[in-house]
Formats: sequence, structure tokens, C-alpha cells
Amino acid sequence: MNKLVAAFHHDETDVAVALLLLQVQIKEGNIQGAALTLGKLFSALKEELDVKYAPGLISLALSVFPKAGMEDRAIRLLMEAKHHWTAKDISVCPCSYDC
Repeated sequence: MNKLVAAFHHDETDVAVALLLLQVQIKEGNIQGAALTLGKLFSALKEELDVKYAPGLISLALSVFPKAGMEDRAIRLLMEAKHHWTAKDISVCPCSYDC
């Protein structure tokens, strides 16, 4: 666990290391620590909004933050993600013609 913590503090934008650390913290019952790690990850990703607001990370936050008593932060993050993705001109159609 110490190596994971050190690796995460070395680069708090490393999503893979953050997810590994979160998994260990949650497995050990350290929900507060997991919420803090997730919060640091979101703060570090302030320049990488497509990563910050990736549906999987948002879903994880909606699961972890409320368990740590941070419901408001989870809702605020969900609303930020909504605004981010609705402002983008993207198509969700997997086909090559107009849907």
C-alpha cells in the first residue's frame, strides 16, 4: 500500500494508480481515505476534463462520496459532468450515417 500511496503522490493525474489505491482503501474499509484519494484525483485532473468527467469515474464518485458523507460533492460533480458533456458537440451514434 505504501508504494501505491507514493506512486499516487508522485503523479496525482495517474488514473490507474488512483484506481488501484482506491480499491485497496475500500477493501480495507477506509472509505474516508478513498474519498480523499478520489477528491485529489479530480482536483489534479482540472486540465483534463474529458478524463475527469469520464462516466466511470463519475459513477465511482457517486458511489464513494455519499458513503463518506460527501453527498453534496457527488451531486456537484455530477452536474459539472453533465454541463461538460452537453456542451460538447459529440455524436453517440456508432454507425457511419446520420442517426
